Amino acid sequence: MQNHIDFTDNGEPFYSYSDSHENPKEKRVDVATMKRYAQTINPDLISNSFFSDTVKDGTYQLHYAGGKLMAEMNFKNNFPEGKFIFFDPLGKDTLSYTEYSKGMKTGYYVQKFGGNSVYKRGRLSESGQTIWNETYLQNGLPYSKSTYDNNGKRIIYIEYYDNGKIKYKNNEQNGDYFSYDVNGFTISESVLLNEKHKIKKHTQYYNGTNQLKTVYFTRNGERDSLYQDFHSDGKLKGNVYYKNGKRNGTGE
Repeated sequence: MQNHIDFTDNGEPFYSYSDSHENPKEKRVDVATMKRYAQTINPDLISNSFFSDTVKDGTYQLHYAGGKLMAEMNFKNNFPEGKFIFFDPLGKDTLSYTEYSKGMKTGYYVQKFGGNSVYKRGRLSESGQTIWNETYLQNGLPYSKSTYDNNGKRIIYIEYYDNGKIKYKNNEQNGDYFSYDVNGFTISESVLLNEKHKIKKHTQYYNGTNQLKTVYFTRNGERDSLYQDFHSDGKLKGNVYYKNGKRNGTGE
């Protein structure tokens, strides 16, 4: 989630909004902070050569009204080349860091909540494909992590609870899936055992414990072979056999 501030022609803060889906008012920048940002805007920015150069080449710096560095950008033959860094006007940290090559985003990047904790970071390949990225909550705890293959297709996705514990892990390449409760206990698992026949093992656990509840297998998405139920004390409740998604014989 990021916040945006609109200003009037004379530099007064006009409106603040969030780019989150819900756009809650409590997540928007408050009026006092908006005014503090407005006071740091440099009215002489428009005279900077960054705005007047027909072809941008070399390093450009923009400053806030008090002289503090706002941004440092690098160009080569009018294309972004190298590091682009934007700085927080109220603190001492960066707002964002991005690397470019021949006008394309590549390498490491990071975005921050108001120059404080990391909001999003990751790495791009030389062709601009995402290699990995991570997002974080404002308190610094992780929200999600993803890794991608050479074609930019996501392989692994991990999402977290607000307390920093893993909510679920999903391997989007082979379908492996693990889910957990807010205390870290496993809720369910699905693991690929045989790629050729698409055989998977599925396991479910009783809430808040590591005690097995059910274990079963699927072939090509349909139940196949043994299906087991367990009591909460761990004793076997019963066995059922399946073939091609249909119950095969009686249970034990």
